[in-house]
Amino acid sequence: MHRPFTYQVATSLVAAVLIACQDATPPTAAAPPARAQLEDVSVADTTPVIDTTPPVITYTIDGRLGQNGWYTLQPVIIEFTITDPESPAAPSVATTCRTWFIWPPGVRASAFPLCVAVSAGGTSEVRLDVLIDNSPPDIVPPFTISPAASAPGWWNTDVSITYTCIDWTEGSGLLERTPVVTVSTEGVKQPFTATCTDSAGNSVSRQYADFPVTTLEPWGHVDISIDKTRPVLAPTVSPNPVLLNGSAAASPNATDALSGLASQSCGALVTSSVGVKTVTCTATDSAANVSTASVAYSVVYPFTGFFGLNAPPALNSARAGASVLVKFSLGGNRGLGVLAAGSPTSQPISCTTGATLSTLKALAVAGASLTYTTKTNTYTYTWRTDQAWAGTCRRLAVKLVDGTERMVNFQFRK
Repeated sequence: MHRPFTYQVATSLVAAVLIACQDATPPTAAAPPARAQLEDVSVADTTPVIDTTPPVITYTIDGRLGQNGWYTLQPVIIEFTITDPESPAAPSVATTCRTWFIWPPGVRASAFPLCVAVSAGGTSEVRLDVLIDNSPPDIVPPFTISPAASAPGWWNTDVSITYTCIDWTEGSGLLERTPVVTVSTEGVKQPFTATCTDSAGNSVSRQYADFPVTTLEPWGHVDISIDKTRPVLAPTVSPNPVLLNGSAAASPNATDALSGLASQSCGALVTSSVGVKTVTCTATDSAANVSTASVAYSVVYPFTGFFGLNAPPALNSARAGASVLVKFSLGGNRGLGVLAAGSPTSQPISCTTGATLSTLKALAVAGASLTYTTKTNTYTYTWRTDQAWAGTCRRLAVKLVDGTERMVNFQFRK
């Protein structure tokens, strides 16, 4: 759509503007007044008129105005109007002050005034420059991609693509010759849009869906696939707990929703000593994203239960005040330091339900002793009971340095 612009000129010299069209048609001379008109003029009408100002040239420019003073559609149309309130004005013989149609693109500066008007008050003229650029620039290779792929076919960061803009005509000039577009969305074969714009506001955009041109091979193609998310690990150890010097396996259980897993593994398990330990697992996806996670596992003695005693909730009968021998095996001689600090402990329980009596705390057993018999590969813990426990029930808790706690219940008689 054309938009008209109106300008008014009332000076002897006006702005320089562009134009490349000329019209050599001679101006039309003003016709002399008719004889009848001259005969009807009264004596008062012959009074001289004083004109001290040149004529006013008004012009309109009709065209689609882009940016920076450039028109982006042909033709650009210029029309002139001459007025003078004080005396008759007419176009100069040098110009016709007609309507101009400007077609050729580029900077078209008028080499001569396009309109010259003369009155008794003087002469006015208009010179114009018209800027026309109706051709958009173009997008040409090479395209460059940075950074380099983190793994074959994949990036784990945003990707910057630089391309080249060119203006084939002598137009308004490019706003940017080598623009950069950033691709940040994760996914396979991510598209991007390249745009070139000139100073007049003409632009061209193209979307590259699967194959931007690369620097390695100017006319080759490569897919832009982006995965910035690390794999997810849910490591486990089985069995857990694992027996001392036993075998177990650690599994990373890694998943990756986008590029897929390239590798996953866990460190070696240590079972040569008891206690709570950790192992670290690692996973790498196809975009070279790396994740690590640790999992805890316990290494315990091969405890086989208390010999000759029934496991809870059963109550084992014992005489109050007598020494109770509590025997167990740990699968070999582990030394006498197998008990945790403050172990064992005893605590009153209900003889009916087996529930601990919360008002009474578990207390470490005083005067207790632990021995090991090589012949039977058994440990013996000698528990000296109290005569006051007659008619009550108690729980003996033996906590080992491997972190486990083994319990046995007793009912005391007189």
